[in-house]
Amino acid sequence: LTFLKNDSLLITGSADGLKLWNIFTNKELAKIIMYENSKEYIVITPKGLFDGTETAIKSMYFVKNKEIIPLDSYFETYYTPDLLAHILSNLPLNDVEDINILNNRLSVKLQYAEKKRNLVVGEDITTYENISGTAEITVTAKAPGDKVAEIRVFHNGKILSLATRGLFVTDDITGIDSKKYSINLLPGQNNFKAIALNIQRTESLPDEIIINYKNTDSPIPIVSVPVNNKIITIDPIDRTATLHLIVVGINQYQNKKMSLNYALADATSFKDELEKDVKSVIANVKTYFVTDDAMLQAKKV
Repeated sequence: LTFLKNDSLLITGSADGLKLWNIFTNKELAKIIMYENSKEYIVITPKGLFDGTETAIKSMYFVKNKEIIPLDSYFETYYTPDLLAHILSNLPLNDVEDINILNNRLSVKLQYAEKKRNLVVGEDITTYENISGTAEITVTAKAPGDKVAEIRVFHNGKILSLATRGLFVTDDITGIDSKKYSINLLPGQNNFKAIALNIQRTESLPDEIIINYKNTDSPIPIVSVPVNNKIITIDPIDRTATLHLIVVGINQYQNKKMSLNYALADATSFKDELEKDVKSVIANVKTYFVTDDAMLQAKKV
């Protein structure tokens, strides 16, 4: 037992983690779980508000009616940055429903229809071959005892616009909603991911499919453009090539007067956005990220 903040707060430790209590109200304020031999941790309030490291959040889940629900499913409503600091400073927290009484999680399913197709199942993602350049995709979301509030569809990591009905809200009260999309494919690999949310903003597990478009009839043309009064030929994009991305973000220098505040954050944001968007052009990306401490091992995306 350890008292904090003029003896108004108490921390207790046990086999399942630490708990933070308010002595005057006799109420539990939060549970703190720390991972052995690592910096991973997570903080969860009795109602379900949570904060922690990315790895810890992705490894935690609730069990409801024998169903495993990842903590990520509640991210939009219950994730609270700097949660522990807010509690220790007695700052107000978001008023949310108790996470234990929420409705069951909804589900979403992507289906692809083409008259001639070659289906390959590998690495847990269903893969199709396409030679037409157009895909008809059906997204079906089910929210038992609830209704579907929103469906989001992503094409190669980028959310589809309202014009293609990739993000929409429905007033359907049956608990089931289904929509069809007609989408122009990019040469090479096209990754589609769908998620759905119910009225309580609980998120479904994502469903993914891959459609490989082989444009055999109309190969990508070679383009010639004028540059400095010369005609330069631009080769067609090779979707199977690998882009090597080197990003440097340094905040801390040996000369402390040269230290920066935002270089690392800016470099991280740049890297994340480029890795996400470049998938619509080229299939393979290998990133080398130089940070304050070291160059992280190359990561293949």
